[in-house]
Amino acid sequence: MIKLPNTTKKESNMSQQQSILNLIGIKDKNISFISCELEKLPHRGKLIEQKVIYAALQAPRNPKCPRCEGITISWGSTPSKIRVPQAFDHPTLLHLKKARYRCKSCGYTHTLETSLVAKNCFISRATRESIMIRSLETIPEKIIAKLTNVSPSTVSRVLNPLLYERKTNIKTLPKNIMIDELKLMKDTEGAAMSFIFADAKTHEIQDILPDRRLHHLETYFRQFPREVRYHVETVTMDMYAPYIQLVKEVFPKAKIILDRFHVVQLLLRALLQTRIQTMKKFPKDSKEYKLLKKYWKHLQKKHKDLDSVYRFYCYHTRSYSTSFEKVEELLEIDEELTKTYWRVHSLIQGFMEGDQKRFFDLLHQETTGVSSYLVTAIQTLRKMEDYLINSMEYGYSNGPLEGLIRKAKTLSRVAYGYRSFERFKNRFLLICHQVMPVTGRPLYYKKKAS
Repeated sequence: MIKLPNTTKKESNMSQQQSILNLIGIKDKNISFISCELEKLPHRGKLIEQKVIYAALQAPRNPKCPRCEGITISWGSTPSKIRVPQAFDHPTLLHLKKARYRCKSCGYTHTLETSLVAKNCFISRATRESIMIRSLETIPEKIIAKLTNVSPSTVSRVLNPLLYERKTNIKTLPKNIMIDELKLMKDTEGAAMSFIFADAKTHEIQDILPDRRLHHLETYFRQFPREVRYHVETVTMDMYAPYIQLVKEVFPKAKIILDRFHVVQLLLRALLQTRIQTMKKFPKDSKEYKLLKKYWKHLQKKHKDLDSVYRFYCYHTRSYSTSFEKVEELLEIDEELTKTYWRVHSLIQGFMEGDQKRFFDLLHQETTGVSSYLVTAIQTLRKMEDYLINSMEYGYSNGPLEGLIRKAKTLSRVAYGYRSFERFKNRFLLICHQVMPVTGRPLYYKKKAS
């Protein structure tokens, strides 16, 4: 039989009170529990049930006067309503009676402070920390406000100053950079697209700019010293012409790497436009038109990935066929489509396998018989031959950056858009763990110097 320790009734009550305080995260030993009630109180215009905890803040002995360090006497108390993290899915409010003291010598009165909440503030530090932790998830600020039982304005006041904890370091730049654009708002300082760049190795975001226009980017990057810019070795990008010009002017020693995805996308888009052009040659009720319209995805697949075993039923031909057989059937419809198909997939295979001789031999072959869309794509790639060699020699791509952009678009969508670019940037960097929440400093707005 287990013997329980002998405890008095007073010790048991004290233990219960301390357990209740620990449950809601109150660790200040000067706070004593009085009672806990479930009351209907107004909260953001509605009457809702809230946990109301009544407690008192009293020091074990009268503190010295903070002004003259004289002896003080008790001088009543002042009530304070503090918002604390919710308990058992109920909004929780702490009614705290703070003891007041008066100095015998100078007559100065002051209120006893607690570590639970900052001075002259009514939202607990634990609630602020809860806001910061929830802000790391891709959810709107209004939902964070609802979960923490505060107003959306309070969430903004807590989160926005964190932006100033991360400033762009103009003394260093990564050796390998990847750059891209993203659409955030309808109009960002007159620009249609924003600009983002990151470290190609660590995938760490370096900065997000509201404007991707060339003169804005040149002004931004020229604030970095010349020695730092000359230190950059590679820049991975898409085939946007102003970016190529930017790298040549700002990073003259860096090698330009075209993102492999955009090269493949350019060739497949030419094939897709050729199929549409061929399809429109036939009446809409014809078998050729219906086949080209329904089974277009089979043409976009790599030829070696086509399934030659599984058979599916085709309603237009009233027969079963494999994906491989269906492509053969589609290529018999038009000769130009056939030549374009084999040229596109041969170029893609040589490029992805890094076979430079095969790829450039195909690139410089005559374009007789292929569609005008593929001719335009080939002419574009011929102008970027040096950059294509770098793409096949280096393993860098914009894939990680595209993942970050997807996360940015998701945040903008779930929040129904942002009107302030700085607020979006701050929240996005928080989600990407690029800004560490600071809880030990007072949170405030920094005004821009005029």
